[in-house]
Amino acid sequence: MLVQALDGLCPRSSKDAKSCRHLRTTLRRESRERREQLDRKALLSSALAVSGVAQRIRRLPKTQPTRADAVKAVKRAYRSGRRAMTTATQQHSRDHLHEWRKQVKHFTNELKSLLPLMRKSMTKTYKKSHRLADYLGDDHDLALLHDKIIQHRQPGGSAAVDTLVHRLAQRRTQLQRKAYRHGKRLFSARPRRLEAHLRRRLRGP
Repeated sequence: MLVQALDGLCPRSSKDAKSCRHLRTTLRRESRERREQLDRKALLSSALAVSGVAQRIRRLPKTQPTRADAVKAVKRAYRSGRRAMTTATQQHSRDHLHEWRKQVKHFTNELKSLLPLMRKSMTKTYKKSHRLADYLGDDHDLALLHDKIIQHRQPGGSAAVDTLVHRLAQRRTQLQRKAYRHGKRLFSARPRRLEAHLRRRLRGP
C-alpha cells in the first residue's frame, strides 16, 4: 500500500529517484519482515477468535430483517458519516479524517446491500460514496507514508526528501479538497429526508 502511494508521488525517472529507491526498498523490506513475523501460533489464535464470533452469531435469534430495517440501517450509517464529516471539518486532523473514511465506507456497504431492493437504483449515490472513501483512503495512505519518509531520512539527502515531502503535502491538500467537495454533496440532505427518499424507492411492502 505504501509502496503504491510512493510510486504515485515519485516516478522512477524523477530527479530524486535515488532517495525514492532507498525508501521503496526499505518499505518492501519492512513488509517482508512483517509477513515473516506472522507465526503459526498467532494465526491460530486469530482463527479461533473469528470462529468464536461466528458461533455467537449462529446462536442469535433467527429474525428476518424487513425492508424498513434495511432503510433504518442505511440512515444510521448516513448520519454517522455526516457527523464524522462535520467533526473532520471543524477539527482538522489525520485521525478525524480517518474516522470519516471508516464511516463513509460503512455507509457505502450499507447502501450497496439495499440497491437490489429498490425500484430506481441509487447507483450514483453509491458511486459517489465509494469515490469519497477512495479519496480519504488515499489521503490516509499518504499520511502514513509521510511518517516513513521522515523515519528513514538519509543523511545528506535532505533536499530530495524535502521535495518529496512538499509534493506529498500538495497531493494531500488536493485529495482533501476533493473529499470535502464530494462530502458536502453526498451528505447535503438530512438523514430523515434520505430515509423518506429510500422508502419511496423500495420494492414491495
